[in-house]
Parts: sequence; structure tokens; C-alpha cells
Amino acid sequence: MKKITFALFFIAVLFQSCQRQVIIPLESCQTYWQDSTATHPKATALQNLIDKYVEKGMPGITLAVHTPEGGIWVGAAGKAKIETDENVETCHVFHSASVAKTYHVTAAMTLVEAGKLELDKTIDHYLPDLVCANLANRNTATIRQLMNHTSGIPDFIEQMSHITDYFNNLLNTFTTDDYLNYVCGKKPEFKAGAKVSYSNTNTVLLALIMDEIAGNHADVLTKNIFEKLNLTQTFYKNEKGYPAPTGLVNTYVDTRGNGALMNASHIERNFAGMNIGHDAMMATAFDYMKFMHALFNEQIISRPSLDEMIDFVNYENTGKIKIGEGLGLEIMFSDKYKITRAGHNGGSLGAANNVFHYIEKNITIAVCSNFGGFLPTPLSRQFYHWNVGKKDVLLGDIERIILE
Repeated sequence: MKKITFALFFIAVLFQSCQRQVIIPLESCQTYWQDSTATHPKATALQNLIDKYVEKGMPGITLAVHTPEGGIWVGAAGKAKIETDENVETCHVFHSASVAKTYHVTAAMTLVEAGKLELDKTIDHYLPDLVCANLANRNTATIRQLMNHTSGIPDFIEQMSHITDYFNNLLNTFTTDDYLNYVCGKKPEFKAGAKVSYSNTNTVLLALIMDEIAGNHADVLTKNIFEKLNLTQTFYKNEKGYPAPTGLVNTYVDTRGNGALMNASHIERNFAGMNIGHDAMMATAFDYMKFMHALFNEQIISRPSLDEMIDFVNYENTGKIKIGEGLGLEIMFSDKYKITRAGHNGGSLGAANNVFHYIEKNITIAVCSNFGGFLPTPLSRQFYHWNVGKKDVLLGDIERIILE
């Protein structure tokens, strides 16, 4: 999901009427990676940092870092379940929010390499009958433009009719057709390819295209990414326990913007179960980090395909640094620091995440929290800025520790 601004009080009232405690047991936490946490040169600084985040009001956090000189560091702080006073452990599972978009585009790129998908074919070439005839730019927007948000197709999440329907009943069930109907008949945001505008509709369509050419897009993710990398604690549609696997954290949302957290676990899991393409995954911080590190070290797709993904289109008026969209990747380049950051963040009613790779340093981070980063609250702004800095600064607290 993408942040939108509307009355937080309206949402708070709705939450009061649908709160329900959800508890999923966590089996004994086992380290399933080659761990160098105890000897990592940045270990103390990183643990102190996530402890500070929790002191500022975030319920729980896990952080996974891979650096060439120190290896893998994974830490945790805070609560996985406030109601039962259960501490977050490094093997807890967190909702992906929009980090899932990078996985879907990567899965699609494996189909490109297999000769089943062409980046510069249009949507209607692959979905002639499965999308409404009056979808904006369906005859002109290409697969590449879906991947880098230059399609001009409106975002269903930002349509007022969708906002009203969703927040009127947070446990409502929507189908993919329902979501597309919110934008069918809407005018395009712009001519396909003319500029960049983030739209969740893009990767929903990409998932449908993978269904059309491969049978089931979830199978492509499972076989070409999860199983290939042995991501045993990553869950989408096929994996055991989905959408509430063992070890999944409870999730919380600050509906009033005052730091008072409400349990949103049942809402977030309902949302995951009915969505495709743009959200709906779950994983540990280690698995998120392992995926992103593997992507940039050519363990999933080839170098030419990766080069396609990191070739990005700039947003307008981004200040002191270049910010844009690659294929399934948010990319930021700082000339001052000579650093390129590529990856994705995510914010939903029960998740706030950053999963990034620093290309010149071959460093990867994944930081996950179990509160709602979707709403524009002081807590969510602090999370994203502490992690990776404001847009015109680049370096946030984590980056200062691992990059400087």
C-alpha cells in the first residue's frame, strides 16, 4: 500500500468497533543462517539503534544486515505481541506491505529470461479479455511501464470510492476484479511513459499477466525465488500456514496519531489473504535481506536482467539527490556520498519496512516493524526517516552506522 492522507479520527472510530486479539504461537526460535551477530563490528551500535526505536514508541523491530567485512548481523527489540508480553525474536515473521512488489517484478523477470514475457509488449497483448475494456492505457502501457510506474494507470487504493468502501468495513472481502473496477473507466494519469507515478494497480496487473502465461503467479514466486534461495520463512499464497504462519507477529496501528496503538492483526491478515501483486507476503527480516542480497549478487536473474531493473526513471523535483523507479525497485542516488540505494519500502495498517541494497558497497539491510506505516503519523515518519533519512539527506541512522 501507499500512504494517503485522510481523517485519522474516522479510522479510529472504526477500529474501536472491530478490535480483536489474535495470538499465533511461536515455536522455539532457531537460527537458520550462518550467524556472525556476536562478532560483527557494528553489532553494539545496531542493537542500540533498534532499542532506541522501541523506546520511541514502536512495538517491535527486527533488523538484518549483510556487510562484506562483518557478515550477517540480525537483531530484535520490543514486543511481537503486546497483549501477552511476548518479545520479538529474530525468527518472527512480518508482513511485507509493498516490499512484495520487488518479488513480483523479479519473478516476472525470470519469465522474461525464459522467453515467456517481453518487457515492451503492451498489457492487452497478454490480457486481451481479463481486464475491463476501458482500463486506462491498456493498449499503450507496456510491461516495463507497469514495473517502473510509468504506465499512467490510476492507483485503485487512492480512489475515494475504494477508501470509503474499505474503511467502512475493514474486514470486508474484495476480489481482484473489485479492485480493478475502481479504476476501470477512469482517465489515465498521463500518457504511458510520460512520467512516473506510483500505482499499486501496476503490480496487480503484473500478477494477472503471470497467471496468464505461467498458470499461477504464486507458483512462479515459490519455485523461482523462495525454493531457489531456500527462503524457508517466506510466505505468499502457496506456503504452509498462510496467511497466518507460525511466528507471525501481531500488528498495531496508531489511528489517532498520538502513539496509542490498537491491535490490527485480524485486519492485516484479512487484507493479505485477498490481495495479489502489490502486497500480501510475509517473511523474517533475514529472509527479506537474503532475497535482496541474492538479487543484487545475480543469484536469481542474470546481470543483463538486473541492469534492466536498476535502470531508473527520475521523479520530478526530488531535490539534492536523484530519486526514481527502476523495475520493481525504488532507487536513490547521492552524488555527495556516491552511493546508490535500491530496494523497496513498505507501509500497511500492520507493517513498516525498508529492504535495501547499497550497490557500491554490496551491503544489504532489512528492517521490519509491526506497526502501521501506511498512515502519515509521527510514528511512521520517524520510522522511515530514522532508517534511511529524509529524501534530500539520504543518510538515516542505520545508514550512518553501516556506510560511514
